[in-house]
Parts: sequence; structure tokens; C-alpha cells
Amino acid sequence: MEEKTRLISQVLELQNTLEDLSQRVDSVKEENLKLKSENQVLGQYIENLMSASSVFQCTSPKSKRKGPSKEKSEFSLFEHLLLFQKKH
Repeated sequence: MEEKTRLISQVLELQNTLEDLSQRVDSVKEENLKLKSENQVLGQYIENLMSASSVFQCTSPKSKRKGPSKEKSEFSLFEHLLLFQKKH
């Protein structure tokens, strides 16, 4: 009888632990959805800012200098920001 009581107690404790973990998983999923939504809004905001800024517009270099041009490095930054946005 003592063994049965101990097992019932363990089962109840494990059920409570499972319920707590399940609630935590639901909470984390909900937070994840909120963060994804916020990330999409921020990504769109950044994209709009970059498209409105002349710094991030694709321009062709006027001279054929050796070495990276300022326009190319700025466009590269634009590309990196877009890649970062898509990854996150």
C-alpha cells in the first residue's frame, strides 16, 4: 500500500510538472509570434527608410578608379541589411 501511495504521488507530481512545462511552451510560442510580427514591421520600416534614402540607392560609378568606390560600399551595406532582414 505504501508503494502504491508513493507511485501515485510521483505521478501527480509529474503531471503537474508536465502541465507547467506545457504552459511555458505555449507562452514561449506566443512570445515568438509577437517577436516575429515585430521583426516584420521593423524590417519593413528599415526597408522603407533605405529606399527613401539616397545613400542606399544603387548608382553606377562615374569613374573607373581602382579600389572600392563609395557608392559600391554603400550599396553593399544595403545588400547586407536586406540579407540580415531576411534571415531574422
